[in-house]
Amino acid sequence: MLEANNVVKTFDGFRALDGANMTVPRGAVYGLVGPNGAGKSTIIRHFTGVYRPDSGQVTLDGQPVYENPAAKSRMAVIPDDWYYFPQASIRDMARLYAGTHPFFSWDRYHKLREAFPLPEKQLLRRMSKGMQKQAAFWLVMSCMPEVLVLDEPVDGLDPVMRRQVWSLLLGDVADRGTTVLVSSHNLRELEDVCDHVGIMNKGRVLLERSLSELQDCMKEQIPAASRALLADGTRCRALFSREAKEGETLLCAYLNPDIRKECAVDLVFEGERALTKWDARSGRTFPLACRYEGGKTVLPYVFAPGEELLLTAVCGRAAAAPAAEERIPVRLPDSFRYRLYEDNVVVLDRAEYAVDGSNRGADEILRIDRTLRGAYGWNLRDGDMIQPWFAKKFGLEKNGRPFDLTLRFSFDAAYLPPALRLRMEQPGRFKIFLNGIAQERPCLPSRIDRCFSELPLSGLRQGRNVLELKTRFDGTVELENLYLCGAFGVKTDGLISTLIPLPARLTAGDIVPQGFPFYAGRIDLEIPVSAGTYRVEAEASEAVLMHVKGREDRITAFPPLSAEAEAEESLFAGFVFSQKNQFGPLHFFPPLPSCGAPGEFLTEGAQYSERFALVPQRIPPLRLWRTERLPRKTSG
Repeated sequence: MLEANNVVKTFDGFRALDGANMTVPRGAVYGLVGPNGAGKSTIIRHFTGVYRPDSGQVTLDGQPVYENPAAKSRMAVIPDDWYYFPQASIRDMARLYAGTHPFFSWDRYHKLREAFPLPEKQLLRRMSKGMQKQAAFWLVMSCMPEVLVLDEPVDGLDPVMRRQVWSLLLGDVADRGTTVLVSSHNLRELEDVCDHVGIMNKGRVLLERSLSELQDCMKEQIPAASRALLADGTRCRALFSREAKEGETLLCAYLNPDIRKECAVDLVFEGERALTKWDARSGRTFPLACRYEGGKTVLPYVFAPGEELLLTAVCGRAAAAPAAEERIPVRLPDSFRYRLYEDNVVVLDRAEYAVDGSNRGADEILRIDRTLRGAYGWNLRDGDMIQPWFAKKFGLEKNGRPFDLTLRFSFDAAYLPPALRLRMEQPGRFKIFLNGIAQERPCLPSRIDRCFSELPLSGLRQGRNVLELKTRFDGTVELENLYLCGAFGVKTDGLISTLIPLPARLTAGDIVPQGFPFYAGRIDLEIPVSAGTYRVEAEASEAVLMHVKGREDRITAFPPLSAEAEAEESLFAGFVFSQKNQFGPLHFFPPLPSCGAPGEFLTEGAQYSERFALVPQRIPPLRLWRTERLPRKTSG
């Protein structure tokens, strides 16, 4: 049995889960539905042990799932965005799954080959999305899991393959008692296969029933809460309707079964209620305008032929919307003062290197690592990487010949910041020198990632600087990028980066040429205003999350990027940028828009760019209005 008990999860002040409770019985096919943003994927990641709850508990048969390998080994997962190694075929991934899932069955794998007629040796990255999704089902069903967790599982599959996949899954449920948890925003996708249903919204599971209980509940509630009336006041019997009640909230479903004629009705609810429409295909929700008469809520609605309507009815009137809104455009400056929430960085990933005192030239650090490991008999760390624990368990460790290694990273300084820090992995394995000056190493953990440590650097000078690292290399030394951190700007020609002063102001557009080629994090733009209420709008861009700060914080992560806030002297519009230009891949040509898979960090031939292959990180154009409203009169 999978259980979530009062689970809370917050991201940057936003409660994605707000005391969620959920129970998936053993051997059930449990459908979790809800609009986009309801918290479905977040709770799925808790059930699979990806996220740790801020509070509450997620368990499998009473045992916590997070950081519990025994519990995770009983599960198989197909996330919405299934991960695979880009240099791997289906057969390669099968070998990986066989090493990580104790019940993996090669017999089952070969039998499923008939159901999924895919080329086993073709690289997965060269397959279509539908073929990749078939491959995912082939592999996870070969794992013979006790629990199968699926997030939007059949997106990209054609109707015939969808039917086949569901048939195989239900066969496993019947034959082996497999527990299946399916998350989807599409209610129609699940209605024929699930025996338990949970409806989620705003971080909570509003309703959780077996299918039979839900149907009984719906039948009992139909007459009491709402009616569909025709223009003459008589009840419309042509409209199909079902309702369920969870506390004081009504969940209502309507269908016009006539595929030729529209149906105009007044939907009448007992009591005053705020109505919200749920589009089950897109997952979006929309408030519905209604009127209040004699203690009832009336929604005029014209059903198109064959149209369905899903809505929630919450006690209390809808918030009065403005009948008129005066929007006064505010002219924005050409540039903005700003503040950073993370240090700026310089990425150092190209070095001259020497082995046992013999110079070998210069190359990108991961390519150096591959060259040396291959030449001296150590395990490779690239797209074919074997994790140390896996190599040790299966006797695949290689013991090569150790050697003395020197790495020299170069950068320029046209500006000397007040403080400069080095962020790196394994600082204790290296002797570190800046311009020939040995560096003291009071290392502190980095708040960016627990794998990194940070140490202050001394000896920075104007012009060319050389950061030198020396170590006795063996298979446990990991050669990785280095990062210079501090309050400075950066310009780069793709090979050598230069420290420059931070710009005084920023403009809308790409921040890469404005001194932030490797920046990852949030930048707030300061917008000077007088006291009042304002609406900020931004075009969609690479920075999809907008954080508007006035008297209160407003966060929006979905287009259109629009937020309203009150301010006295200034507003701040913040944008969060991706980690692509900081953590790579940085040499893949043409540049990849997002962080790539392991094989993309080590490229060859035409795919390799000696210079940095950076993607734009744009501050979107902004629009600003001052708003003045008059309240709308409501009837009733």
